[in-house]
Amino acid sequence: MKYFLQRDGRTYGPYSFDDLKRYQAENRIGPNDMVRREDSQNWEPWQQALNPPAAAPAAPAFTPPAAPVFTPPAQPAPAPAPSFQPPAQQGFGAPPAQPSPFGGAPANDPWGQPAPSGGFGSTPPAPQPDQSAFGGFGQQAQGFGQQVQQGFGQAGFGGPPAGGFGGGGGVGPMPPDMQWYILLLINIVCGFFGLYWIFKQAGFVQQIDPQSTAKKKYTMGLIALIGSYVFIFLVSMIAAMADMPSLGILSMLGMIGVLGGVVFLILAHFEMRKSIHNYYNTVEPMGINLMDTQGAVLTFFFNIYFFQYHFANIAARKKAMGHQ
Repeated sequence: MKYFLQRDGRTYGPYSFDDLKRYQAENRIGPNDMVRREDSQNWEPWQQALNPPAAAPAAPAFTPPAAPVFTPPAQPAPAPAPSFQPPAQQGFGAPPAQPSPFGGAPANDPWGQPAPSGGFGSTPPAPQPDQSAFGGFGQQAQGFGQQVQQGFGQAGFGGPPAGGFGGGGGVGPMPPDMQWYILLLINIVCGFFGLYWIFKQAGFVQQIDPQSTAKKKYTMGLIALIGSYVFIFLVSMIAAMADMPSLGILSMLGMIGVLGGVVFLILAHFEMRKSIHNYYNTVEPMGINLMDTQGAVLTFFFNIYFFQYHFANIAARKKAMGHQ
């Protein structure tokens, strides 16, 4: 599936999903950019298209601990009633002043015997709630909060992204570094140097846009031009030597080949313009605009010198940022 990217009213692409994820990881996509699939006409925020909401983890079911089962202790056999009676002057219900002659408080004395440990009537220890379920859910919620906080920090909403959107020059190769007027002077002295520089620029564009066919179009255009001129020369020589002026009509075929070569070169120039504009407005945003009317006119008439003007400026900016 291919995707298109929209920024400031302009559309770029198409890109694969992996390309957009890589641009997102490198902070090359702006916060207000929109994305749509190539089989759809609806634009949506890139955050929604590239990061679909994950299903919320189900909360573990809480099972309350089983209530403790109380088992009353076995009641001891009643002791025989003692024959001793407490003195009459002592009030009813008062504990005896002297120890019982039987060696302790009577068995039926309610004040003399404390309640047996864990016996009937005593308060059982309060059951402790099972913290495993709640603890796991809390740890999951805490981990999810940390992921959300880290995600917002990495997205660059709190500050400028590192070497990314708006800064320009962070990941791509260095463009051909030569001032356009120096290229013009060398090309005037040695015209073949211009041919060499055309293929040097086309090779660099193929690095930043592997789908570019500008280099092939340049090759086909030059072959068509050279072959057509050779054909015209040979036909003219044969017609002059054989004294057959009618053979000069065949030179018209050579002129058609020359026209075809020129068309291939123009198509290659404009494909170069498109690749340079898309790359330096998406992957390495440099704020250049080659797709307006002025850019089209300069591409048609000055082509390699127009491209070299932008390449030299981009190289200077990348060097100022510390890129080799």
